[in-house]
Amino acid sequence: MATSLASGLVAALVINRQRRRRVYRPRPPQPFAFTAAPPLPAALRRLTTGKDPFANDDDDNDDAVPSTATAGAMPLKSESRGDTAAVEVAHRNGTPILLDLLAQPGLFLEGQGADEVLRSLLVTLLVTSRRYGLTLLVTADLQRTLLPGAHSLDAVRVLNSADHAVARLQTAVLTRTRHFGDVGAADLAGYRRRAPEDPMPLLVLVAGALPRSTWAALEAVLVAGQPLGLAALLLDDRPDEATGLHINAGGIVVDAAPAALHESLHGAHAFGLSWHEAAAALSVIAEGQVDPVPEVADQHTAVTTAPQDATASNPAPAPAPLALAAPPAPPAAAPIGVQLLGPYRISAWGQEITTGLRATAKELLAYYLLHPAGATAEAAIDALWPQVSAERGRQRFWTALGNLRSRLREAAGDIGDAGDPSNTTGDIITKVGERYQVLDGVLFADLWAFQAALGDAHRAAGGPSEAGVLQRAVELYGGDFADGAGWLWAESTRVQLHRSVLDAMVRLAEIHTQAGEHPAAVGWLQRAVGLDPHAEQIYRRLIAAHVASGAAEAARVTYGQLVDRLADVDLEPDDETVELINRVIRPARRRRAADSRQQPQRPTR
Repeated sequence: MATSLASGLVAALVINRQRRRRVYRPRPPQPFAFTAAPPLPAALRRLTTGKDPFANDDDDNDDAVPSTATAGAMPLKSESRGDTAAVEVAHRNGTPILLDLLAQPGLFLEGQGADEVLRSLLVTLLVTSRRYGLTLLVTADLQRTLLPGAHSLDAVRVLNSADHAVARLQTAVLTRTRHFGDVGAADLAGYRRRAPEDPMPLLVLVAGALPRSTWAALEAVLVAGQPLGLAALLLDDRPDEATGLHINAGGIVVDAAPAALHESLHGAHAFGLSWHEAAAALSVIAEGQVDPVPEVADQHTAVTTAPQDATASNPAPAPAPLALAAPPAPPAAAPIGVQLLGPYRISAWGQEITTGLRATAKELLAYYLLHPAGATAEAAIDALWPQVSAERGRQRFWTALGNLRSRLREAAGDIGDAGDPSNTTGDIITKVGERYQVLDGVLFADLWAFQAALGDAHRAAGGPSEAGVLQRAVELYGGDFADGAGWLWAESTRVQLHRSVLDAMVRLAEIHTQAGEHPAAVGWLQRAVGLDPHAEQIYRRLIAAHVASGAAEAARVTYGQLVDRLADVDLEPDDETVELINRVIRPARRRRAADSRQQPQRPTR
């Protein structure tokens, strides 16, 4: 799989997560239930594991927690054109090969592996192109077989026939020739530099078998349209003198024309995608092109937009959460300390362990800390490393567990406790029945302490100690779960923990608001906005808190910040927020108008 596709999907998932946070609705703070449900469909998990597809599967002896967010980033710009017409098509001995779609008038793909290769090319283009930077003209038959569900995407136009698509290209040549001439641009890259306000897309025709007459017409259009950003990908036998690739069932390029393309791609391994993998990837793009669905408002958090009660909620205790797998109480003086909220750190007897631990060992420990009641080895393998074979998964589990135990024993020896018969630190994860679980009494985890504080706050809801317990929970939250680690299996946990601390901050603001302490409420809501700059509901509460504090100008500034943050993820404030800020602005405008009328008139001569 193309590394640019993997990194592009991860980036899209992150943006989608930010967009979903826009519709956050506060709920009464409580600990979340530890779950083992995979956060992504299996096909998407395979596409976004972040592992270099060219790397040896044994290269996980790593002292750092790997980050998927930056894995496999590849430049997609053609050195000769500087535009987005270059796409990863294959690799040779681990070195990716880029194909410039504007370097030749149309590209034919044939052979048993052609479908999967063309599918990979198209999905990679869709994932890595900026919005409005690409338009695919796809015939209806190929859209169904190559790009499942793509008919709903902004960048895809489904046409009934290749003749219809060729006619669209002919019109585009005439239109673009005029536009390029108006700004003095010689090619697509030049036009984008000279007219950045006009997102002129790369226009790619995708079709199957063509009649000879249609190919002749298309070839003439492409020759004229190459500098204008027009290209074609054709799933058909290559005509004489045309440009094309022949890919066998194993994904190997066995022939290519012309000679320059043959030299660079013959014998290379082309990237391919199955129908299910393409469907999973395209679903990520589709999610990013619709407004997130608002969460169902919690019955214990009634929010209005009126400034005087926009932070009100029912302080009555909520029902107890169901089926919580509660972590054990952290021991007062545990020899091992694990920080999972924020940057991932492991310490032994007060000294951080910075070397000797495999990345997989750290990942395994994090997984079992999320499952204090234990989990089987098979469950851990399936969640952490779904892309490896069952045999390799078992080997990786034992290697990771062995490394974790031996490194902690070494740490004990470094401190001088290795000979203590009561020292069981090395057996930090032990087997109980069919499950493995973290050994009681040897470990303190900030995650467990945070969960315990949320549980205390839930029980203290509405009482005099609630604020103090909530503040303790907030101070324990050092950042997102394993911040910097690209573990997609932990995404659902990361989201739940993130919203848990937001719930705590919002509830603290409510408590201060109900006590008439509006500046304190502003402080907690500003912290919440700093933690999640896309949560519109929190901005509304902050605007209302500023108004209650008599700071209308601060309310307007807050609204401006919301507009900027939502624009980063291609969203706008909803009508409720606009109406709220208008209610803030209108009285100020009336006061200014009244003040201007009361100003004494300067006498005229």
